[in-house]
Amino acid sequence: MNEDLLATAQVNLRIMGYTKVRQTWGEIQSKPEFNRLYFICDGEGYVEIESQKNYGTIGQFILLPAGKIQSFGTINENTYLKYWCHFDAKVGNNNLFDLIALPYVVSVKEYVQVTELFKKLLSYHHHEDLSSLFMIKSILFELLSLYISNATLSNKENYFKPVNQYNEKISDILYYIEKNLSRPLNNETLANVLHFHPNHFIRFFKASVGVSPMRYINKLRMEKAKKMLVTSYMSVTEIGEKVSYSNVFHFSKAFKQYMGYSPSEYRQHYLEYKAR
Repeated sequence: MNEDLLATAQVNLRIMGYTKVRQTWGEIQSKPEFNRLYFICDGEGYVEIESQKNYGTIGQFILLPAGKIQSFGTINENTYLKYWCHFDAKVGNNNLFDLIALPYVVSVKEYVQVTELFKKLLSYHHHEDLSSLFMIKSILFELLSLYISNATLSNKENYFKPVNQYNEKISDILYYIEKNLSRPLNNETLANVLHFHPNHFIRFFKASVGVSPMRYINKLRMEKAKKMLVTSYMSVTEIGEKVSYSNVFHFSKAFKQYMGYSPSEYRQHYLEYKAR
């Protein structure tokens, strides 16, 4: 899985709360269209996701992904006390957790930080002003970031990888783009790689990734150029050629449109920052 693809993810909070669940709490063999995220603060219970049964304990995240068969419930009178939220997480039309392989239960080191984030999320939850909506998305991304970072810490596997169900054609075209950033690329060329009609390819790509092919390619090129500007001694002209710009003026114009700085200004700004 290309991490640049994951950067196009969008999230939306549906509902959340802080609850001491009743003994009757539970569901059997449900398959929701939204994700559930629990953070266990006390008590006992279980979750079962596609035949994997887990008993989450204090200080653990539990993720129940959209579209997965899942069951959960209590096991005694000492029921879960938990922060919880139902949310959408999409890359294009795809569920985010269909595209990356993560464990369903993760222990976290940052117990206080996670509880504070949930408290903050709860304080914004019923507000509908624009600033609150942005804060909700920001906090939700931060919680997911902590989930992923702790999942990575608890296991040496790389979870940023496609799972078996991921569309092979998108994997193929993302790999092709990454390996050919220095060459001219257009919708017709990419469509031919997959043997698609260009119009069908554009719709297919945007539905899968969330942005158009050319916008995705431009972002990759500019990010690659940014990295080379601060990690190499190559000239601006050479860097432009590495990301398919044979004309340094066109490269500088595209880079400034993307970053707000010309390539030379960006390099100088970085060097001054490092020298502080």
